[in-house]
Order: sequence, then structure tokens, then C-alpha cells
Amino acid sequence: MSDVTKAKRPWYVNCLFAFGAFIVLIIIIAAASGGGSSTDDSSGGSDDSSKNSATVATTYALKEEAPAGDLMFTANSMAKKQTVGSGYFAKTSQSGTYLVINMTVENNGSDTITIDSSLFTVTEDEGREFSHSNDGQSALITNGTNNFFLKQVQPGLSATGDIVFEVPEDATGLQLIVKPSIFSTKKATINLE
Repeated sequence: MSDVTKAKRPWYVNCLFAFGAFIVLIIIIAAASGGGSSTDDSSGGSDDSSKNSATVATTYALKEEAPAGDLMFTANSMAKKQTVGSGYFAKTSQSGTYLVINMTVENNGSDTITIDSSLFTVTEDEGREFSHSNDGQSALITNGTNNFFLKQVQPGLSATGDIVFEVPEDATGLQLIVKPSIFSTKKATINLE
């Protein structure tokens, strides 16, 4: 009787393979959903001036509509506050100040979008970048302020809510950088001051 045994892989090799396949799948899904519609090259020729104009950065002011991909961003107002929220859940900045930016995001695309913190970054004159403040945002949510993070916005509709950033008190030249998705290269800049 011939007893041929097949060599089995250790269990952890199978787990590593499955994990690797999962990561590749996530990257493919993220790349496929990241950035609205593709650029339209309807000119038919090789007009370098149209390509160069796409790379020129336009800066918008408060209350101006700032297009980025299929989204239209409007910074309605900006307030500097030492404390956000109220009562037991209030948060006070220990070493800076909070920026509370009221935003409207309009979805001009054909797909539903989800608003999250990766769409917004604040910069200042020294080149520092600031992500939104989880503590400040939580204080506003518990205060009952309109929060639109992780809210889905259907095509043709808009959502309005507040975003909180914590920045140094002496920060100047504050600008809000907005983009339609985390992987998108399409951006718009809004002057906050």
C-alpha cells in the first residue's frame, strides 16, 4: 500500500495569504472610488495651455463656492474659540485655539458621497498642516451642534455642518484645503482670514 502524503502549509501561511489578498482588494476599491469623474479632454488636440490652467491654484474666500472634483465646498463662516461645546462636555484648548468652520458641501456628481475628515485640512503661513480635532468635534456633537461627518450626501443634494480644528493662537494666513476624496489630487483652497 502506497501512502503518499501531501505536505500541508502551516496555518499562518494561509492567514497571511488571505490578509494580503484582503489588503489588495481594499486598495483596488479605494483607488476606484477616489476622485469623482475623470478629466474631460474634449479639445481633441494637444493644447498645453488647458493642461497648465488646470494646475494653477485658485484661492476662494469665505462664502464663495469652491469646486473640487464633483463637490462644491462653501465655507460659510469661521470663528476662533478657546472653548467649544458647553457644560460637562465642553473642551478648552490647552495650548492653542479652536477654529470652528461652518461648511456646506454640495454633491454635483452622480454617486453618493460620504463626508469625512479626510476631505479637510487647515494650513498656515509657516507651512504647518492641521487635521480636524477629534476632541473639539466630539464636544460640538454632544452639545447638539449639526455634525455632518460620515453623513452620506446623495447626488444633487448638500449638507451643512461644523468642522473643528485646533491651531496655535499665533497662526496666521489660515487656509482650508478641501478635496473630494482622500486619494484625489483635485483640491481647492479657501482663505479663512
